[in-house]
Amino acid sequence: DTTRAVLLPLWNSLSFLSTYASAEGWKPDANLVKGQAPKVDNEMDRWIISKLQTLFANVHREMEGYRLFAVVPPVLDFIEDLTNWYIRLGRRRFWGSGEGVSSQETTSAFSTLYYVLVEFSKVFAPFAPFTAERVYENLTAGISGLPTSVHHCDMPMANPELQDEELEHRMDLIRKATNLGRSLRAKHKIKTRQVLPSMLIITHEDRDGDAIERGMKLLKEELNVKQVEFSTDEAKYVRLSVKPNLRLLGKRLGPKLNDFRNHLNKLNEQHDDVAKLLGELDQKETVELQGETFTKEDFLIERGPKDDRLIATEAGVTVLLDTQLTPDLIREGLARELVNRVQKLRKDSGLQISDRIKLGFVADAELAAAIADHKDYIAGETLANDIEVKPNGDLGMPISEQYDIEGTPCAIGLAVQ
Repeated sequence: DTTRAVLLPLWNSLSFLSTYASAEGWKPDANLVKGQAPKVDNEMDRWIISKLQTLFANVHREMEGYRLFAVVPPVLDFIEDLTNWYIRLGRRRFWGSGEGVSSQETTSAFSTLYYVLVEFSKVFAPFAPFTAERVYENLTAGISGLPTSVHHCDMPMANPELQDEELEHRMDLIRKATNLGRSLRAKHKIKTRQVLPSMLIITHEDRDGDAIERGMKLLKEELNVKQVEFSTDEAKYVRLSVKPNLRLLGKRLGPKLNDFRNHLNKLNEQHDDVAKLLGELDQKETVELQGETFTKEDFLIERGPKDDRLIATEAGVTVLLDTQLTPDLIREGLARELVNRVQKLRKDSGLQISDRIKLGFVADAELAAAIADHKDYIAGETLANDIEVKPNGDLGMPISEQYDIEGTPCAIGLAVQ
């Protein structure tokens, strides 16, 4: 489990950097090699560098108190931040010839990932000494003037100037909303590549509206939805009810428990009263009911949608996902399925990451319409210079394969250009 969840993702990050840096001919400059953080403007770069500084601070604080049990979780969490968020969302920035990506962005991405991996290997060294050593060696091989081993390096210290608490809070909120949206898709078996109309995010803090607004593009791309909305008025969209937390209140209330349960049942009949109760809990952290003082932990809060949207809640964040599909959304979902198959064909055929191709499809009318509507998107994602669509016949391309796209047969062919 540790290999699968921790060591392999970290190693894959190193492999990712090595592969793309080699393809682009990128090498670290002298300041990076010395451990100096790069000067970056991209928000994702600033975020992962800030998270690394926060990790440094947490590791030092806990290790100075010899609370080693409290050190490892944030170290492992950082690997998740790096691999399943920063790299996964920023892959396009590592393509030097990627559509809409400047050379400055690519350099910033390479510099950030190199800096983070080298410095993280130093933090990781006490806990996974051999893996950390290999990561460090691979990144610093052939560079003079550096310690020959990660275990000869000083432990990095946090740089407060590189920390951005507001940015970290904003990204944590976006990730939480993303995870809730993903969980709803998985629970209801809605494919990630199927575009959905909208998602509503509800929290209790007005400042989160700005975080959602600034993270709008990322949320739309990550959750594959057309629109993202924000509200703090949970009662307007969510059917709320409360029950006593028997684990906490059973012994405390004793014979009064049944009366308290009945009181809450009557309260649940008036939706506005429930919303008022929860609002008071958020504001004052306690409420007075039947001569007793209660906190939020004393209640089990249940939420349900007031319409046909899907709902999920975690740690103060609620999302409502609209799953009603239109013909346009279905065609866009088909286009994403086609991109997935082309990428698989590229990989299975041994093409290089940067290889440009000519792309061909033999597709029925519905798939052809999806290709026509989203031709630029398909070309950009697959590095295709040209796309040809036929209703039948042979594509006449050196690499081709038959696929099933949502129950419809489709032939896909490609040729390197």
